[in-house]
Parts: sequence; structure tokens; C-alpha cells
Amino acid sequence: MLGDPKYVKTPEGLKPLECFYLKLHGLEALNQSINIEQSQSDRSKRPFNPVTVNLPPEQVTKVTVGRLHFSETTANNMRKKGKPNPDQR
Repeated sequence: MLGDPKYVKTPEGLKPLECFYLKLHGLEALNQSINIEQSQSDRSKRPFNPVTVNLPPEQVTKVTVGRLHFSETTANNMRKKGKPNPDQR
């Protein structure tokens, strides 16, 4: 991003930009959104919270996010575990 972002355009007009968050969701189908969980080093999972992204002026910003997983079993994985596909019930 070139420049120094200070404002964002909204339907109500320009608003000052205080911070920028990166929030991720999984999409199994266009009409379904699945929450994402993040794996910890001890293999436990915790909900994935939005990541704050700093936007320094005139610099490229990179953000690394740990391994992510769907919080619900997808239809494809349910078939692998011997459970029926939800569409076939």
C-alpha cells in the first residue's frame, strides 16, 4: 500500500483509521461460513481472533498466522470418518 493511510471511506463519510484487523473465515459453500480455530504448540485449539496489522507509511506489511483449522467438520471429512454426508441424510 502506497502512502500513509489515515482515513477510510464509509457510507457515513470519511472516518479516521485507528487500526486494521485481519479476520478469516472458512467457506465450504457460498451460503455457509465456518469459524476458524488456531492450533497451539501443545496441539490444543483456540478460537482464531482477528490479527492487528500495522500499516507503516510507504512500506509493505507482511503478517504470519499460525496453522488454522475449521471449527466444524466439513462434509468431506465426515465421509472419511464413516459418517453420512449431511446432504444425504
